[in-house]
Amino acid sequence: MRKQGLFFILAAVAVGLMFAFEIAQISGVKFFPHHAWELLLLAIISGLVPLVLAFLPSRRNIQLRFGAAVSAVMLGFIGFVVYYVIKALNLPEGAVGFGAVMPLLALIFNILAIRAVISDMKIIRDSNRLR
Repeated sequence: MRKQGLFFILAAVAVGLMFAFEIAQISGVKFFPHHAWELLLLAIISGLVPLVLAFLPSRRNIQLRFGAAVSAVMLGFIGFVVYYVIKALNLPEGAVGFGAVMPLLALIFNILAIRAVISDMKIIRDSNRLR
């Protein structure tokens, strides 16, 4: 398994762990990603696509394009999480949960995977030039 496969799997695991921890606690109610359909849809997309990309090591162009698209989806997901966190912090009894950090961690792993794909493509290009 290559580096990018490991990073894609770690990104998918980080998104999966988000369902185990609450994002915020609003008025005493714990808020998870599956409580809002927008967050659920973005979480499913940003969790399944990196998992599939991890098992396509020979399709570097597909990994690069879909990895960039998933990064954009994760940025939208982080925007929704920030909205719910700000909503929780404006209330006197609101609190931020550990699940609010997981999308950022998944984005970092996804960016590291994209960088590994680019470096792998560069190594292959350089080795083809030497032939």
